[in-house]
Amino acid sequence: MLTSSTILISSLVVFLALSASADWNFGDLTKVVVPFLQQQGQKTSSNDNVPKPKFPIQACVGSVASGNYMPCIGQLAHQIWKLHNWSEDTPINICGMNCVGNIKGRLSSWKWKWDGKFRCDEKAPGIEGRDTKLSRNGAMEWAIKDFLNKAFSRGIISAKDFQC
Repeated sequence: MLTSSTILISSLVVFLALSASADWNFGDLTKVVVPFLQQQGQKTSSNDNVPKPKFPIQACVGSVASGNYMPCIGQLAHQIWKLHNWSEDTPINICGMNCVGNIKGRLSSWKWKWDGKFRCDEKAPGIEGRDTKLSRNGAMEWAIKDFLNKAFSRGIISAKDFQC
């Protein structure tokens, strides 16, 4: 059973995530949801040339339009949660080096931020690249750059390691 504080926090997170877009319009959910789903690799369908996301938010349209969005918060939070691989280690093989990337989203200073981590324990044990950015891809890209800077500066890896 959801407590009132859980619902309040969920509401705040969803509201902040959705209101972060300059194009946000409570009357036009597809304007925000469709590009978001497409960025996440999700398919969207169209009817009468109006994009409709394959995202179960139709039950929320009425409640958001009336200003009472609480009934749909749980549904929205669950669907947003399912779109991401939250805090999962993702194996990445780079020229025979087994590496791991990790990305985690969080709310900080009223902004949604992504923490990226990257490491290659076999080739560079103890070295981990980290960075925090407003975009998921930016956090991962800069975490990889941080790892490479640390590993190159310590002489653990070289350009030869990437000739594959």
